Amino acid sequence: WRNKLNSIKGLKVGINWQGSATYTGDRLRSIPLNYFERLFTIEKINFINLQKGFGTEQIKNFKYKDKLYDFSSEVDNGKNAFEDTIGIMQNLDLVISPDTSLSHLSATLGIKTWVLLSFFPDWRWFLKSTDSPWYENTKLYRQKDFNKWDSVFSTVKKDLVNLKNE
Repeated sequence: WRNKLNSIKGLKVGINWQGSATYTGDRLRSIPLNYFERLFTIEKINFINLQKGFGTEQIKNFKYKDKLYDFSSEVDNGKNAFEDTIGIMQNLDLVISPDTSLSHLSATLGIKTWVLLSFFPDWRWFLKSTDSPWYENTKLYRQKDFNKWDSVFSTVKKDLVNLKNE
């Protein structure tokens, strides 16, 4: 994955938007891919798809699908779950994800991770903090209103522009 991703120049940001459909709280944490559109208007940022399986069908109708590096057909097809995903993540500058296994995996690996949280997040994220006592390189973005992602993505976009300019 290092060789494949080294050919992509500039800031590399991995995104996923959908958790497991079988999780009872998935409708609160998963985010339609179209909310990420405003991030794709930032120049000189490369977005790498970390979504696998359920949710990838949204790419077909995504406005910026030509700007999304999508390796999903090549990822984690062997017997070792997350093996390719870990390889990809280790070559990214940032991962942006709702509260899914990918956000926990990325943060555990010490990769800069921005977690997008619903108004009523899982207890592990507490209710008001912007960081996590469990993961050092993690920043939390919270809904201000129930089921409304616009303010979250406005803040993420501002912070992504600042990160790009560092």
